Order: sequence, then structure tokens, then C-alpha cells
Amino acid sequence: MANKEWMLGTRGQKWLKGLHVTLVASSIGAILSVLVLLFLKQNFEAPENLFLIDLGIFYLFKFLEYSFYGIILTGLVYSLFTKWGFFKHNWITVKWVSVLLLFVFTWIWIGPVTTGLVALADGGFRLPGTLSEYLDYSSKGRLYSLIECVVFVFILFISVLKPWGKRKSKSRVKRKVVLAIVVPLVVIMIAFLVLNLLTMQKFRRIEIQDIDVSTLKDGTYYGEATIGGFTYKLEASLREQRIVDLKIIANRKSAYARFAEGVIPRVLEAQNANVDTITGATTSKALLKAVENALQSLPEIKQ
Repeated sequence: MANKEWMLGTRGQKWLKGLHVTLVASSIGAILSVLVLLFLKQNFEAPENLFLIDLGIFYLFKFLEYSFYGIILTGLVYSLFTKWGFFKHNWITVKWVSVLLLFVFTWIWIGPVTTGLVALADGGFRLPGTLSEYLDYSSKGRLYSLIECVVFVFILFISVLKPWGKRKSKSRVKRKVVLAIVVPLVVIMIAFLVLNLLTMQKFRRIEIQDIDVSTLKDGTYYGEATIGGFTYKLEASLREQRIVDLKIIANRKSAYARFAEGVIPRVLEAQNANVDTITGATTSKALLKAVENALQSLPEIKQ
């Protein structure tokens, strides 16, 4: 028999279960909201309206992402320190498999779609081909969100009805073995989450200075910025004391990096490197820093 000191008491189980259910309900509400917004925004055409909706979807996804961490952690504690375990009941095993698959599905498919939508809308579809990409992402987003809603309903269904009964096998996985596997994984997951948050905050705090281009001579200026281990490079062309062109020479080869190039038309419009950037924090900030460095580095005018 398991040592009782390793088991949660009745009150602890109630609090943990309440927290777990709250996280699940919040996640269902978030993905349903994403699905509704994805369908509703088909009635809007103005880029600024689409951006606001996609920004809401983006933050709902971020909430969903963090909720998943909470769901997994509370589920782990509940399985380890109560009588339910991981494999004693078939429905619990199916639930765990479904939750983990849902987490992977959210991370790999829904995450890139929501980020891509808000990044493309943020750029105002001013770059070639971005509108068709946006429509493709919207279509995928509706499909992926619908699939996620169905899986969530399935998980909720088996959690309430607890079908299929107990496993017939008498073999049991010892708690010490599970702890030896689970604890390092949880520590790695938390460390990854914290590191990711700190890194993003570092990028968001990068300061971009205002530069008065009317004080600069006409010419082609070269600038670069190294952020996240990659050096972003571009050329800024000035004519009649205005930025007339910004040519990206080196950018990361990824969809996110390409979406972040939507910040370039914003710089041309504002005639300043210090413009707002909400999405694509790493690449957008790096490109803006490269613009700033180009406009400040007069000795590096490219012949």
C-alpha cells in the first residue's frame, strides 16, 4: 500500500481539483473565443480592424498556452499524489494521451497560425503576397481551432463520465519511478518557460532612438544589429533628406522573420526607426535597430 504521507488529503484534493477544472474551463473558453473571432472577422476588410481582432486572438492563444502548463502540472500532481494514478483507469490514460497531443497540436500548428495572422495584419498587407498568405492562415486557423474544440469536448466528456473502467492488468508502475521521470521533465519545462519569458522581455526592452533624417546627407547607409545570435543587415537610401528605400540584406530564413519585415513600410511612413512593434519582437526589434545603426553610422556609408 502506498505511503499515506505521499497522498493528498481530502481538502488538498478539492483545491487541486478545483484549480485543474478552472484551468480546463478557461482553456475551453479561450479556444472557443478564438474560433468565434476567426469566423466573425470574415465580415471585416479594413487592415486596422483585422489587426485588432488578430491581436486579441494572439493574446487568447498566449493565455491558452500558459493554461496548458497549469493543466499538465495540476494533472501530474493529482495523478501522483491521489489514488487515481496514471494507468489504473483506462479513461485517465486516454485523457493524458489526449491532453499531451492537444498540447503538441497547439504548440506546432495553432501557435504559428495565430502569430502569423497578427504579424501579417500588423504589416497592413503592404508586402507582396501577404494578403493571400493571410487568407490561407485564416482558413487553417478556423480548421485547427475547430479540431481543438472537438478534442477538448472529448476530454471533458471522458472526465465527467469516466468510461471503460479499470485496467485488468495487476502490474503497477511505482510512484518513485514516475517521480524520477516526471520531476526532471517538469523542471525542464518550467526552466524553458521562464527562459523564454525573460528572453522575450529582453528583446522588448531594446531601445530605438529617434533620429532626425533631415540632418543627414543623401546617400546609401549600411547598418546591422546582432540579436539572438544572428546579425541582421540592411541598406537605407536617403534622397532629399528622406528615407526613400530600406533594403534588407540579411534576415533569418523563417516565416516569422519574413512577417516581421512588415515593419519596414512603417519606418518609411514615419521616417523614423522608432516605430511601434507589437509582434515578431525579436526580428522586428533587430530590423529597427539595424535601421537606427545605419542612420547613425555615417562613416559606414556604402559606396
